[in-house]
Amino acid sequence: MVAFLFLLPYVLWEVSNGWPTLEFWSNYGEKIDAASPLEFLVEQIVTMQPPTLPLWLAGLLYYLFSGGARSYRALGWVYVILFVIFLLQNARFYFLAPAYPMLFAAGAVVFECFVNQLNRGWIKSAFVMVLAVSGFVVAPLTVLPALPVETLAKITGAVGGDAGVQVETREVGQLPQIFADRFGWENMVADVAELRGGAQNPGCQAPLVLPDASRGGDGQRHVRDHEPGLCHRHAEEHDHQSVLGRQARCHHHQSGR
Repeated sequence: MVAFLFLLPYVLWEVSNGWPTLEFWSNYGEKIDAASPLEFLVEQIVTMQPPTLPLWLAGLLYYLFSGGARSYRALGWVYVILFVIFLLQNARFYFLAPAYPMLFAAGAVVFECFVNQLNRGWIKSAFVMVLAVSGFVVAPLTVLPALPVETLAKITGAVGGDAGVQVETREVGQLPQIFADRFGWENMVADVAELRGGAQNPGCQAPLVLPDASRGGDGQRHVRDHEPGLCHRHAEEHDHQSVLGRQARCHHHQSGR
């Protein structure tokens, strides 16, 4: 009841404004590579690392079916409902990630009880080692920039780029998107500086319009604001597509054409 009261103002806002969030997700999903229920489930397993599957699956089953978990039954349904919503909305696979800590917590309790019944304490130590080794192997391929770029590209490129997980409908390169998005900004900054220097009138009073194809443009703008010869600006930013109209304040004159 308390949680519903916290949610109620948001629901009323959605109703009064024609459910804009649903409209956003229906449009947003068009850029995400469509996944079947099985593919979405596989993406969850890969994202959480396959060795953790027994842990969070045991936690989910405990919440949904255990007699001792009646007080926590809603947590299991929260995961199931979010899984279905994100699947139907064709959301990114990692949007469900915040729901897993509660599954890990319950799964750890189930796992410990199971090991204690077997009287095989070494299983817990072995499982921890498996998780540690798995994380050590997977992290450099997915989130931790520890490998040389050429080495990483050879490994992930062999499975189709993006570490084998297709995120968006656009063509992917050899590097996972989380790493690939870190390259190319310097060249883009140089191109923008060259165009600005040739097209801007003296005084820099006209707004500069710079459309960005993705939110990666945030990083581009950060670098661009520190590029010598470029004007400082303030931006109105929007997710995935922003048109930046700025009133530039220059301390020098630039030639126009």
